[in-house]
Amino acid sequence: MIVLTRRSFHYVHHQHQCRPHFSKQSSTARRTEIYAINDDDKNVETSIKAIIGRQLDRDRLIIGATALGLTALASVTVTFWQDDISDWILDSRALGIDGSGQLGVGDAFGSLLWGTAMYFASPLQLLLLFIGRFDTDRPSDWLLKQLGMAAKLPVDEVDYSAPAWAHAVTVAVCLASGAAIATSLSLGLGDATWSVSAGLGACLAAVMYDVGRPRRLSVNDAVRLEGQWQDFARFADQRLQRGGRCHESEVFNAFRREFAKYRREEVISDEELRSMIRNWHPDVERTPKGFLKNLSVIARLDPFTGESQGVARLISHSSTANWQ
Repeated sequence: MIVLTRRSFHYVHHQHQCRPHFSKQSSTARRTEIYAINDDDKNVETSIKAIIGRQLDRDRLIIGATALGLTALASVTVTFWQDDISDWILDSRALGIDGSGQLGVGDAFGSLLWGTAMYFASPLQLLLLFIGRFDTDRPSDWLLKQLGMAAKLPVDEVDYSAPAWAHAVTVAVCLASGAAIATSLSLGLGDATWSVSAGLGACLAAVMYDVGRPRRLSVNDAVRLEGQWQDFARFADQRLQRGGRCHESEVFNAFRREFAKYRREEVISDEELRSMIRNWHPDVERTPKGFLKNLSVIARLDPFTGESQGVARLISHSSTANWQ
């Protein structure tokens, strides 16, 4: 389990970096450069839709493959072993002592189904889904965190991973909860069919619910994102100002000049930087052409040339419309 202590990030798309030149040039050349930035930024919306489309395709593939596999399994079962399996699973006296017991293999199967469902989603979460509330945390995640806190483990650390004994206890608790639900249904309704059918429905719903959750981060990804956020927050506190306006490429270039390890977009993309800007300053406004309102880069003198770096340059009156 990964527990992030900072704001989480949702990275959606990638935009090619455009580096404006700060050398002396004519106003026509500067306007041409700005138009190039704006033309490059027109691809942002298309990139967002493409990435979201690929994510939806992946989810549909998982759901479709699961449904197809279960359908094939059910078809084979019904064709060849319907009577035998039904008698074996639904015989409530199969596990009874001298035939006088109340619990059978059907109850054990229902308990396993309900225990699996409880690991991924609780009945309350499934119920709240119908009124539009979606919980991103598994019940097992909450239990793992509580066990870690009880054992005084550093659960708030980014690189924290729950120990094996905590996972074992969590699985045992989920199976016990599933057994309690299945047994209640079987004894209350007098037939193991109810616990099996309800458990199967709950298990399928919980798995589909889990597919719709955000992608879970690995320890390495969490550590990498936390390190990037700490670097950006330190840069923003020193070089960014909550006020004014600038183009987002000025922020990107200033950040990449500050940290040499981020100068290649393969290390950190422009979209990741946009997410960090929004987390550092939620009131920032971004126009469709990439200009940022309520945010500017604090000027800093180049020790070699004496020129200002990172200044939110003003555009001539002839290109004022580009800010809209």
